[in-house]
Amino acid sequence: MLPHYSAFKVAENFRMLEILFPGRVDLGLGRAPGGDPRTAAALAYPRAPIDVRAYPEQVDDLIGFLGDRLPPDHPFASLRPGPPTAGMPEVWLLGSGVDSALLAAQRGLPFSFAHFFGASSEGPGIVEHYRRHFRPSRECAEPTVHVAVQVMCAETQEEADWHAASLRLGRIQMARNEKREGIVSPEEASQHVFTPEELRFLETSGMRGTTGDPATVVAELDELAERYGTDQFGVVTICYEWKARLRSYELLASACLARGAADAGPSRPRAS
Repeated sequence: MLPHYSAFKVAENFRMLEILFPGRVDLGLGRAPGGDPRTAAALAYPRAPIDVRAYPEQVDDLIGFLGDRLPPDHPFASLRPGPPTAGMPEVWLLGSGVDSALLAAQRGLPFSFAHFFGASSEGPGIVEHYRRHFRPSRECAEPTVHVAVQVMCAETQEEADWHAASLRLGRIQMARNEKREGIVSPEEASQHVFTPEELRFLETSGMRGTTGDPATVVAELDELAERYGTDQFGVVTICYEWKARLRSYELLASACLARGAADAGPSRPRAS
């Protein structure tokens, strides 16, 4: 969340990571301040929060610092954020809307779309907008797309639905700004009777999740791979039980590895 930080500080940290782990660490940048306005104010205190309208300039400065190529007339052109590096971390722009997609296209950067909380029905169109307006750069020769998805995978559909109920109720509580200590348990979520308005919100909010047994999840990821034209996925699993979350990742990894062994075609999803 770049508006929380100075571009110089982020460049310092990631140049150090590049020295320690060359070519192993990517840098994903988002424009959202994160949290509510009070949280953003607390993160910046005692300074004022950075104006989000400065985000494109921050992105330019960060890449300039990372690559030692700020314009000669830049006020900080003579500064070096850490020791020299042979390369620089791959920089991705993260986003859930067309503005982030367009900025990534204009700067010639890879783009990661937040399908799991963005306007998921509009996602393929947003990604196509990115591809259509992409300008090659030193960082990226051609448009590169990654899609972040919410997955709850279990041995059976019933078990997956049981664990996913926690997140469904959590989304309602978040929309109402109800303070809670973490996500609710499946037991508590199962006691909640969703109103028609709540169900309508869950259906139209754009917060899409993929829930089911391994075969069901992989089939839906295959469908998303076709819609987005990419085989690169980032998977997040949010549920109450840590063991269920770990098992979800294990089942999905095994299913993807088995699919990869059977068919290594470019349309098959690769989850990370």
